[in-house]
Amino acid sequence: MVLGRLILADLAVSLFLAVIVCGAVVSVKPRILERFAFMVRRPGETLELRVTKASYHRPGERGLVAVCSGPPGNRTVTGRLFLSSVLATAAILFVLGLIPVLLLRA
Repeated sequence: MVLGRLILADLAVSLFLAVIVCGAVVSVKPRILERFAFMVRRPGETLELRVTKASYHRPGERGLVAVCSGPPGNRTVTGRLFLSSVLATAAILFVLGLIPVLLLRA
């Protein structure tokens, strides 16, 4: 019972840290998302990251749009790309956090 709670706590902390880390890293280096392109890209498509910058109504505000270009047309995959980067980071953090839990249990 205690092991299950520790694993659940590890999962919750991993997801929280992954959201924080990915949000911070992507805001500074948006090109890091290209490493996770294979998770959202279909065969024959290419990923293009577009950084938009507002100039008149909201000066200094930036946005990021991820577009997969291919034969059927363009499709926006910004949400899926960020979600896949968060889940991949959370999986790595979960495994790294699980090692001490299992060692302490043994």
